[in-house]
Amino acid sequence: MSTSKYDWNAYQRKYRELHRAEINRRANEWYKRCPDEAKDKRLRTRYGITLYQVRQMANDCNWKCPICGVEMVVGSKNSNATLAVDHDHITGKVRGVLCHQCNRGLGAFKDNYQILEKALAYLKKDFK
Repeated sequence: MSTSKYDWNAYQRKYRELHRAEINRRANEWYKRCPDEAKDKRLRTRYGITLYQVRQMANDCNWKCPICGVEMVVGSKNSNATLAVDHDHITGKVRGVLCHQCNRGLGAFKDNYQILEKALAYLKKDFK
C-alpha cells in the first residue's frame, strides 16, 4: 500500500464505510459514559472554546437569556430554554450564550440588524 496522503484518506473513508455501525456504537457509548468530555470536545471543535468557558458565560448572565430573560438549562433536548452558543456565522467569533429560541431567531434573521430593525418596525405597527 502506498503511503501518500491521498491513499491514506481513501483507506480511512473505505474503513469508515465498512465499519460505520461499530464506529457509531462506540461513539454513542463514549458520549453516554463521558457527557461533559463529549460536550467539551464538540465545543472545542465547533467554536474553539471549552465547556468551562460556556458555563462562565452562563454564570455572567445568571443563567438567564440576555434577550428574553428565560432561565437557561443545559442539555434538555426538548426545551426552547436550552443553552445555546451564539456566534457570528461570518467570522466564527463567539458572542455569548442565549436560549435556543433566541439563538434560532437571530439565525433566522441571518444576524442582520437591518432586517431585525425592519421586523421591529413591523411589530410596532398598529393593525386596526
